[in-house]
Amino acid sequence: MKHLPALILLLACSMQLMAQDRIRTERHTGTLRTDFPEPGEVTYYYYTHERQRIMHGIYRYRLRWQNDQRQRINQNISGSMAHGMKTGSWSYNIGVLDYFPDREGNFYSYDIQLNASYKDGIPHGVWQLNKTTKRRKKAEHHARKTWGDYDYENNYTLGLTFNMGQLTDSIWLSDKGAGIDIRGSFDENGFYHGTWITRQEESILTETYYHGVVTRRVQRNAETGGIQFEEDLSAHQRVWSQYRSDQKQSSGLNLEPLISNVLEDQSHILPRMINRHLFDYRFFLFGRIPGDQLIRDYPGNNPAALFSGAKKVDFRYKVGAQQARYLSSISQDARRILEYYRKANEYAYKNQLLEEHESELNQLEYYATLSGKYNCLIGVIKSYMDLNEGRNDAYRYCNPRYPVQITLPTNLDKEELILHIYREARNMHDQSRQLLGRITDQ
Repeated sequence: MKHLPALILLLACSMQLMAQDRIRTERHTGTLRTDFPEPGEVTYYYYTHERQRIMHGIYRYRLRWQNDQRQRINQNISGSMAHGMKTGSWSYNIGVLDYFPDREGNFYSYDIQLNASYKDGIPHGVWQLNKTTKRRKKAEHHARKTWGDYDYENNYTLGLTFNMGQLTDSIWLSDKGAGIDIRGSFDENGFYHGTWITRQEESILTETYYHGVVTRRVQRNAETGGIQFEEDLSAHQRVWSQYRSDQKQSSGLNLEPLISNVLEDQSHILPRMINRHLFDYRFFLFGRIPGDQLIRDYPGNNPAALFSGAKKVDFRYKVGAQQARYLSSISQDARRILEYYRKANEYAYKNQLLEEHESELNQLEYYATLSGKYNCLIGVIKSYMDLNEGRNDAYRYCNPRYPVQITLPTNLDKEELILHIYREARNMHDQSRQLLGRITDQ
């Protein structure tokens, strides 16, 4: 019993501290104007600091609108604020009937549920979006306007996990109409990690990642399950592990890692889905309801880049000193051959020798195009760890720019291929200089 007064004193002090931390708030009820025909009703709690209202507590927004053509908008948004920032779980429920028209006269309807988690105004925790879209046109029925049948319907699902704005843990994306279904995961630093399964129309691609590095790919036919192609890229993991474990040891490697952020590539399916469905400011009012530190009105075309994570690791081939000299010589020879052709053509034109030296000029033009393409091809290939992948990408990039046929040898390694192209370029340079001399008599 002798400890009772001390216990009472301790409880009294604790209650006093809690009372000091408790914030007195006031309730606001009013309207919030958006881009819809009528403003919505808003209720929130706030306290005043330096003559500024700081939202703190429950926040609710509600819109009910309908016209005589049975177009309808229902919008419910609710969550909590902590000292002006969104916190905890936020719920978005939107129902739209025949409201948004397109140029072809179709009107779109939406049924959307988004559950989003925040911490200090930043996405943190699980975000899950379910969205149904339908489309139809107005129709005439007994001299009165009515609505036709729906001719399009699609379902979308997004599931993302954030750690203070960074993608982490599991992710899933689905576009039923396009036949797209993607499921994967990230490590704690936002790198692709574990098994990723991407289904697009008739194929299923299964990839295995090790902290951003792809180590295996298998593509199968979605209907038959037959393997269309398979790659074992386990060597990538060993190189990446060596870089991560010992920088001194990795300095002797002829490869270096390149870290890319998928969210910065607008053409990639992941940011495309996020931009289209999650950053729909019409419905979620990210720019109208305060409390978002990260998601606000975004003037650019790729708001998904506001998030971090979704990182991959590729490897670039490091060029040695001798190879660098070869590559420099290839590039210089290509420029010189082009200059030889220009000089020869100009000289022949001024001296009315175009017909007389037609064959030499044609050969010079061919060498100029051929050497330019060799320079283009090796310029792409030099940075690739996988020679076949580099060769294929080089063809895709250089073929449209240089309309001359080249088939690179497939039995050479990277170093041998650079040497091969160097010798080809040197030979074309010598012959081009001789052709210029014949035309100009120099």
